[in-house]
Amino acid sequence: MLEQLQRDFSAYLRRQDEQVFEQLAPTSVSAQQAMQIYRNNYVASLSEALQASYPTVLQLVGEESFDSIARAYLAKFGHNSGDLNRFGEHFAEFTASLPELRSLDYLCDVARFDWLMEQVSAAPLSDTPFDVAALSSVSEAQFIDLVFNLRSQLALFTSAHPIVTIHQMVSEQQVEAIELNTSEYAALIKQPDFSVRVLPLSASEHRFLQHCERQRPLAELDEECLEQLQALLGMALQQQLLSGFNAAAKA
Repeated sequence: MLEQLQRDFSAYLRRQDEQVFEQLAPTSVSAQQAMQIYRNNYVASLSEALQASYPTVLQLVGEESFDSIARAYLAKFGHNSGDLNRFGEHFAEFTASLPELRSLDYLCDVARFDWLMEQVSAAPLSDTPFDVAALSSVSEAQFIDLVFNLRSQLALFTSAHPIVTIHQMVSEQQVEAIELNTSEYAALIKQPDFSVRVLPLSASEHRFLQHCERQRPLAELDEECLEQLQALLGMALQQQLLSGFNAAAKA
C-alpha cells in the first residue's frame, strides 16, 4: 500500500496523475489543492535548479520558454536521485528532441557547454606542478613514447557552432550577429578561485589535448600534430594544462 502510494505520489509530481488523490485522507484543504501546492513548489525548485545549470540557455530562450522546457523535461525524466546536481544531465539532448527548438540547432551545444562549465567548477583542484626537469631528462628516443596527462580540473569542448563566442556574448550582454556554422574548440579549466577559465583552442591544439586525454603516446599523433608538436606541447605547458607524463606501456 505504502509503496504504491509513493509511486503514485512521484507520478503526480512529474505528470499530475490524479490517481493519488483517492489514497489521501480528507483534510480542511482538499487533497487536490494540497497536492497542487506541493507540486508547484516541487516543479519550481527543479526549474530553478535547471536555470542555475543552464544560464546561457535561459538567456537565449527567455524565462517563460525555459520554464515550459523544464516542465516537459521533468515530465520525461523526473528526479529520482538524491543528488540535485545530476538532475539536468540529460537536458542538452532533450532540447535537441523538441520540435519547437528545431530551428535553434545550436542550442543543444549551448546546453552541453553550460553543463560542462558546471561540472568543471565542481571538479577537484590539482596543485601538483608539472615536472619540467624530469621531462628535460627524457632522451629523444624515449620522447616519442611518452603519454601526457591532462589536469583533473580540465575538460575539452568542441562544436560545429561558435558556442564559446555565443557564451561570451551572452555573459557580457553584447549579443551581435555571427556566422553560426563555424566550428570552435576550447578547454575549460577550474581556477584556484573556483572560477572556470575558457581557453579557446585551434583544431590542432584540441586534437593534441584530446590525444592526451585518451592516454595515447605521442607516436600515435596525426601527422599535422606531430609537425607542430613542439608548439603544441609548449602551449599546453604554458597554459598549465598538463599534470605529468609517463612512458607508454609496451605491447
